[in-house]
Amino acid sequence: MNKLKILRTISTWSFGALIALFMSSIFVIKLRDLLVNVFPLLFFTSLITELAYQLFSGIHERRFAKKKLRKLNTLPIGNYKITDKVSNADLGSFTNDEIDYLRKKFLENGMDDNGFYFDRLTFELFKEENPPAELKDKIETILKLKDPVEIAWSK
Repeated sequence: MNKLKILRTISTWSFGALIALFMSSIFVIKLRDLLVNVFPLLFFTSLITELAYQLFSGIHERRFAKKKLRKLNTLPIGNYKITDKVSNADLGSFTNDEIDYLRKKFLENGMDDNGFYFDRLTFELFKEENPPAELKDKIETILKLKDPVEIAWSK
């Protein structure tokens, strides 16, 4: 079991025990003394392990994102064929720079980098980030053909 799962398990169990003890002490008076003595230990165990979990999972996610960003630089130069992921219809082509731009934007938002989903709303949000004009025009043209669309790319 990795460290993150251990931290998550300890946090979950200690918090669960805390809630169970608290709820039980409402109905069983004898448990109130136990609650007074055990509450701080369970509370701080739960709090510390949850904070540690959040810290280490954030570090893990950043490392994973950095590894993925390093892989993004390995695309061969040239044009890439763009197709509709559902119907496999040809939608044109994007340059290497356009694919790189989309991959980085989608990765920043936690999405996969081998397909891009657009509809009117996501396109409006995308335009707010000031993408290259040619790329914006190409996506707008694609959306006129099909909205929503999931774009797949290949060399």
